[in-house]
Amino acid sequence: MTLIEKVGKGLRWLTNRGLRGRHISVPLADKKLTLDLRWKHEFDYLEFAQNRRINGAIGLDVWTFGTLVKPGHTVLDAGANIGFTALLADIAGAAEIHCFEPDPRLAKRLEQNCSGNHFTVHPKALGESSGQLDLYLSEKHNQGSTSNRTMIDKFPTVFGKAERVQVEVTTVDEAFPGKHFDFFKVDVEGAEFAMLKGATKHFESHPPSLVYVEVFDEFRADVFNFLGRFYKHGYQVGCDTTGEGRLFRINEPLGPLDRANVHLNPPSFVFSLEDLDPLTRSWTKPPLLR
Repeated sequence: MTLIEKVGKGLRWLTNRGLRGRHISVPLADKKLTLDLRWKHEFDYLEFAQNRRINGAIGLDVWTFGTLVKPGHTVLDAGANIGFTALLADIAGAAEIHCFEPDPRLAKRLEQNCSGNHFTVHPKALGESSGQLDLYLSEKHNQGSTSNRTMIDKFPTVFGKAERVQVEVTTVDEAFPGKHFDFFKVDVEGAEFAMLKGATKHFESHPPSLVYVEVFDEFRADVFNFLGRFYKHGYQVGCDTTGEGRLFRINEPLGPLDRANVHLNPPSFVFSLEDLDPLTRSWTKPPLLR
């Protein structure tokens, strides 16, 4: 019985009793992930654990972490939210996981969900330079906060009544001088280019083997141009509702897909030092779901 099946067996009765909107804790890896079921994406985590149901970003993350993070990897999780992806890295065998989350509402929960062992939680943002920045916290959902006005204009229903707070920001180069990471996850709501520029020394001296980045059209040119200096191989990630995923080469049009119900949003990309073309040829199920 897989981890997901074990979790699902113990939790199936919860959703049947109408617990949406309540707080529960569920086992994931050797931790307990506390979920606030008022928020759709956190309810999706429960549905994933219970039924292997894949909803958008969950499938992209499960496939990417489950397929590309290897035992012994050192992982940087920028935009860690409540710790779901960090726990996926833990299950995949990562030896060291650094989680950055500047939203004070989420950072507290992240520390609870990912405390001890090989997790280190940093309740701050990553950017181009150290100091303070204004962060806009959505009242509509707790899945993202932003420091970029373009994101506010792009998603007015999300950030229309956002609360502005000041948070601490540092850079990868200043926080980790001389350290090597194997895997970067970057989900920082419009601050991707700034965060990557703040890691320039890392990329120039010893770039991570893999960068997994969520980036919207408005910011893609800067991010792709930067990462293109260091990586020969770039791909977009897709997954379907069964949890199977594959890579699509960035420089090739997607064309008609060979199966229905494929999730490609939010737009997520992998840049790799090694050729990952075998993962473009067929759909695979990540070890987390086997």
